[in-house]
Amino acid sequence: MKTILAEVKDMMRDGKERKDSSLSKALSRALEDIWENGDRQELEKLFGYKDMVRPTPRELVCRIAEYAWKREP
Repeated sequence: MKTILAEVKDMMRDGKERKDSSLSKALSRALEDIWENGDRQELEKLFGYKDMVRPTPRELVCRIAEYAWKREP
């Protein structure tokens, strides 16, 4: 997982220097937006259970990565 996060950081930099904290803040804001405005049924399918509590940014990234790996041909 550390390798994936390192690759994400590299992609996010896009030639600009950013601190690790800015990536963490961006992931937190993305999670907040997904949690507040996202499709709750899709989140339940992604996490595999209903009546879920708000995940951490790390949990969300891990689940999305798992989902992407499972869909790879």
